[in-house]
Formats: sequence, C-alpha cells, structure tokens
Amino acid sequence: MVHKVAPFVDIIEAGTPLIKQEGLRIISILKECFPEKLILADMKTMDAGGLEAKLAYDAGADLVTVLAVATTPPSEVPWRWPTGEANGWWST
Repeated sequence: MVHKVAPFVDIIEAGTPLIKQEGLRIISILKECFPEKLILADMKTMDAGGLEAKLAYDAGADLVTVLAVATTPPSEVPWRWPTGEANGWWST
C-alpha cells in the first residue's frame, strides 16, 4: 500500500500498532525503501521521551510524536527538525 501512495505524500507514518507489532525495524525498512520521504514514528511517547526518541531516530525516523500531557520538558527530548529551524515552536 505504501508504494501506491508514496508518490503523492511527503511523510510516511509508522503507526503505533505497526511499531508495537513489528518493532523499530519497521522504521528502518520504511527509510530504506523510501529514503526521500520523511518517516514519522508515531511513538506517542509519554515518559522516557529522550530514550524513545533516540531509538526511533537511530532506526531512521525523521519525526517522532510525543503526548502533549507528557511531563518531560520538550528541551529534554532530542528534537530533530527537517528544516533545521525550531524557533518559536514552543511558547508558554
């Protein structure tokens, strides 16, 4: 299915159930098959945000989701921004 929609999308999501069933290797597989696409790892991280984000990034993810109610301050999560710019994204 991904091969059919890939020409029409910029981001390919590895959903939470898929990651839980197949493991982080699915992120590596998607990045290998679609190196020109951004890979979103929908981890829904609540705690251990830094560790889980690092695991996803090391597997090839470009983006990782976290839950808005997570207690870990965003500055402690190793963010990677595709554009290299994060200015102004967070305000309190």
